Amino acid sequence: MTAVAGPYRAPQVYPPVTFSNVDEVDLHYQAEQIAPPQTAVHNVDYQRRPGKRAWGHPEFWNESGTGDMLFTTLFQMVMRGADGVGVSSGIPPWGYQMGDDPRNTSAGIPTAFRACNRLLAQYGNWCMTLKNCDSIAIPVSGRMARIDQWGGIGGQHFTRLYEAYNACLYALYPASFVYVEDMKPDTLAQYKAVLLIDQRVELEPALADALAQARKAGVRIFADGTCRSELLTGVTPLALSCNRVEKDPSVWQDDGAYYRFPQYFRAHAQVLRQALAPVCPPVAEVENPEILLSARSSGAGRFLFLVNNTMLDMPPALLWRMNMYIANRLPLVAPVKFPASAGAVYDVFALRQVAYPMPGRWQ
Repeated sequence: MTAVAGPYRAPQVYPPVTFSNVDEVDLHYQAEQIAPPQTAVHNVDYQRRPGKRAWGHPEFWNESGTGDMLFTTLFQMVMRGADGVGVSSGIPPWGYQMGDDPRNTSAGIPTAFRACNRLLAQYGNWCMTLKNCDSIAIPVSGRMARIDQWGGIGGQHFTRLYEAYNACLYALYPASFVYVEDMKPDTLAQYKAVLLIDQRVELEPALADALAQARKAGVRIFADGTCRSELLTGVTPLALSCNRVEKDPSVWQDDGAYYRFPQYFRAHAQVLRQALAPVCPPVAEVENPEILLSARSSGAGRFLFLVNNTMLDMPPALLWRMNMYIANRLPLVAPVKFPASAGAVYDVFALRQVAYPMPGRWQ
């Protein structure tokens, strides 16, 4: 059994080639303590390969003992289909000496891991039977990947795809990456909408054919502002350009990115929701764009994953007196509106049917 890490974000890594001769995909990303926001979940979709298991073990050096970083990161990976999740460090990391300082929450780190692992051990095998049922596709061009150069959180083109992917999550329209090497003529026709991001060279024949078939099937095709419009026909321009992350003043090893990046994603999400709403509904409705959703299916069952990723809306000068952005999420109670076709709804973790306090709503 062979497995290898890309490594994630390196411009020379192109998953259809990099993982072609291994049995499994290792989703590890050595970020040296502070990974940029939303890289763990993006890693699942960008590097996972058809028919091969994908294993995640992100770095949790900054988990503070509350479980905020741990649960949010791992459950985002679970909701997008990682086959297993773990941790790259010791538990607790850094060889913490817990001590008796009441201000030190690190004593909770082992407990947070135990709780998370106990839950995932119970549901892990079931999760591996589910399939993503996304309505949105983001094609990945091998031509663009091969000419990528460093910029943003990795390659510039890679970063623009990362930005579009997370904007879709914040818009409540999770998207699938579709590599040209995996395309058949009808592949893109199975989606409701296609997003072309940073397409700056002539389309590969397989991508051009798949887009033509999708167009015939009534699929809406959109292009962001980083694409070269003269190369594309029959597309709808989006009023956004996925180049804000690469212009960020400090993407590397900067906890402040957890304050800035969500602002970029939320701004893009507003535009995407306006463009996509006439095409298809979101997987569900929540008012807070930082509650991330993903719909998965097994047979006739449809399973909606909701993960609270709400960052603290507090300037760094205040938050850093107490803790770090990467280690904290804002706890909340939020109403969720399901599609009208939801039928009977069950809370999987509570093992009970949900009784709506209002028609179609649950919290």
